[in-house]
Parts: sequence; C-alpha cells; structure tokens
Amino acid sequence: MAKTPIRDGESLLCIRCKIPLSLGSETEKRANGEAVIYRYYVCNACNYKLLDEKIVIKKDKEGIRILIEVNGALTTTEKTYVNRRKSPQAQQ
Repeated sequence: MAKTPIRDGESLLCIRCKIPLSLGSETEKRANGEAVIYRYYVCNACNYKLLDEKIVIKKDKEGIRILIEVNGALTTTEKTYVNRRKSPQAQQ
C-alpha cells in the first residue's frame, strides 16, 4: 500500500521530508494524436511525486473525447464534444 502524504491545514506534506508539496504539471503529445496532461504534487527537496490528475484528450470521427482520471484512476469521467458546425469546404 502506498503511503499517503500528511495534511497540514491546507497543504500536503511530503512523506519523506515533511515539507509542503508544490503543484506541478506536465504535458505530452503522443504519436497517435492524443494529448495528455499530468497534474501532480511534487516535493522540491527530494522530488517525490504524487499524481493527482491525468487528463487525456483524443480527437476522433465523432468529436473530441476527454478522459479525466482523478487520484490515480479512482474516478474516471469521459466527455465527448461534437463539432456540429460544418466547415466552409464541406458545404460546397
């Protein structure tokens, strides 16, 4: 079982250093066209990382699909956005 960071009022403390964690994020564009955003807490002293949220953005024939995983896949939300407007080239 993974250790959980300690709460100190409003902030999370590192399980190793006991100092407040900072919020960080990284983005990744994959070869298949997906974009992934990772949001995490990180310790500036020892680089301990705690993944908070992972957002995957996919574009397919039906529109744009956004998958959100919160707290390491405990909750997954999927939303699909469809562009109903036709481009000027498609109308001709």
